[in-house]
Amino acid sequence: MGYVKENIKVTWRAWKDARSLVALGTLALVALGVGRYVNDARLAYGTAILLPAWFLFLFFFVTPVRMWLVAKDRIRLLEARMLPSLEIVFGGARRPYLQELDIIVDDGPPAAMEQERRFRVGIRNLSDAVICDARVVLESCEPSSGDFYFPEHELAVMDQRRGVGRFDVSPGQEPTAFVDVVMERRRGRQPSDWMFLCYKSRLPGLMPPARYVLTLRVEGGGTFARKRLVVSKTPPERLLEVVEAD
Repeated sequence: MGYVKENIKVTWRAWKDARSLVALGTLALVALGVGRYVNDARLAYGTAILLPAWFLFLFFFVTPVRMWLVAKDRIRLLEARMLPSLEIVFGGARRPYLQELDIIVDDGPPAAMEQERRFRVGIRNLSDAVICDARVVLESCEPSSGDFYFPEHELAVMDQRRGVGRFDVSPGQEPTAFVDVVMERRRGRQPSDWMFLCYKSRLPGLMPPARYVLTLRVEGGGTFARKRLVVSKTPPERLLEVVEAD
């Protein structure tokens, strides 16, 4: 029943189409004008038959084909929107991409204050379906010398216990999952010489102060995306900074 109603609506729209009106007007003039003028009953009768025949042609052939084409386009669009698509987003020195936290370290009297500065990337799902079991890995590091570099190892998921590197990504215009990349700790807000890569497992991620180009890769749902970040910690302030690579 729903199909019949939709068919009638589409047929009526097609009936009101300018080309249809011109054709119908021409047929009406022929039927009422030429047929009467030449006194040809067969012409008038044939034209009168063509009017309902035209409507039936629209209803049973033209309209179903149009509806099928429209439905096919909608299905193709929905299928395209359901295809997995991921993006790594970095928002600079603002939360939650940069988290600064003061921590009291009780390693002997008197207790000391440390500031932890942690940089993250967001993961955005550009499709309309949840992408499960995604992960972000360190694909490459330039320069690559040093005991801190473990290629293809997973990075830690934000706000999860150590050892968790897999996560689900819900659809959205903004990132719906975040992964820690690099951090530093400064005793009493004083400059520090070291920074750490945030691997999910207990790997030695201690990095000497320098300038590095990290290539991150997110993968999940049969798709992947990359992002290059410049990580630096140089004199005189020796403050950890992260920016997107050109």
